[in-house]
Amino acid sequence: MKMIVLMASESQAQELKKTLQPAGFRMTQIASTGGFLRRGVETLLLGVEDHEVEEALSLVQTVVTQSGSALPYFILNVRRFERL
Repeated sequence: MKMIVLMASESQAQELKKTLQPAGFRMTQIASTGGFLRRGVETLLLGVEDHEVEEALSLVQTVVTQSGSALPYFILNVRRFERL
């Protein structure tokens, strides 16, 4: 299992949620501040199976292409995952 961590602008985060949730990806959203002029940033955490990583990133790419701005992300290995 992997965790994809996306740092998006507030508008990008809204578009990402609209794109990823209908495809079955669940996420946790964390509001933060950073970047140029300390603007609002949303950190999205997606827990995905290894075979879903490319699909998720492909959907993220469609949002990034439309917005025309960069979107930093990290892919982390997850040793254990439980949904309570």
